[in-house]
Amino acid sequence: MAKTSIKPEQIIETIQEHPLLDESTEYGYGTAGFRFKVDHMDGIMLRVGIASAILQWQLFQKTNKQQDMGVMITASHNDESYNGVKLSNPDGSMIPPHLEENLVDIVNERDLNAFKSSSHLIGFDDFQSSAKFHVGYDTRSHSERLTSLFIKGA
Repeated sequence: MAKTSIKPEQIIETIQEHPLLDESTEYGYGTAGFRFKVDHMDGIMLRVGIASAILQWQLFQKTNKQQDMGVMITASHNDESYNGVKLSNPDGSMIPPHLEENLVDIVNERDLNAFKSSSHLIGFDDFQSSAKFHVGYDTRSHSERLTSLFIKGA
């Protein structure tokens, strides 16, 4: 896999293409991940992709080792009008609580100038990753579109 380097300005431009549907909703991440009506998911999925790359970078800073991540796009126990996304460690286990908190902060940041200068992105433009995301999704009609948005963000 080719190594990539992304500038914070590119991240902001990408976020602006798919804003969060509801500027007043605080999107929470629980044991089921982010799970909402599908019309809310485009902006969330893009931001989860971005956040996943940032989380990989944060892990790399602590361990000096690239770490793949698992991504599951599904809301299998809900009707077709819902979908969701959940991240996992390479072994399939849940990501640690501190990374879940960072994920929620990144997804919910509405002030793009604050986002660009936030601690989440300090040094990020120098990060070159060869880590991979292993993405799974269900057969819902919108799962492929949401997968593409995750990949675009990541």
